[in-house]
Amino acid sequence: MTSHVEVLSVAAGDTILLTKKHFVHACPHHLQGYQYKPSTFITFRAANGGEMEFLYKIKDIVVIDPYALDLDEALKGVEADFAKRIKSYHADRLITKIGFEYKNEPYRFYNLDQNNIIELKHLPKPQKNNAGGWYYTVEKLVSGDKIV
Repeated sequence: MTSHVEVLSVAAGDTILLTKKHFVHACPHHLQGYQYKPSTFITFRAANGGEMEFLYKIKDIVVIDPYALDLDEALKGVEADFAKRIKSYHADRLITKIGFEYKNEPYRFYNLDQNNIIELKHLPKPQKNNAGGWYYTVEKLVSGDKIV
């Protein structure tokens, strides 16, 4: 892995625990503020300061309607383990009332590699927490600096 590789960093809010549980992240596909350039890695900024705990390698991304009448049909052709984790993640988002805020919007579901995780024990964070997607290099995030 080269240290100058860019990492997409997104504000995760309440979904961060579900992402850690299912190794899935989802966001609106077309909406402004969710248009990210392709990245090999992703990290999530926690609420109340934006600390980042892990770097995840992105294995795959699928776009589906989270309100599809038949989720199994929408996930046809998706690798079986990823489809199963999407369904569990989806159910947990609905049960926890996080839900999917944008009703007429497809969502991107990120498949996070469960075996290729880098722990950031020093919990780096931005100068001030912010919304949207930001980019850092792997080198910067693993440098040991608290403020990145």
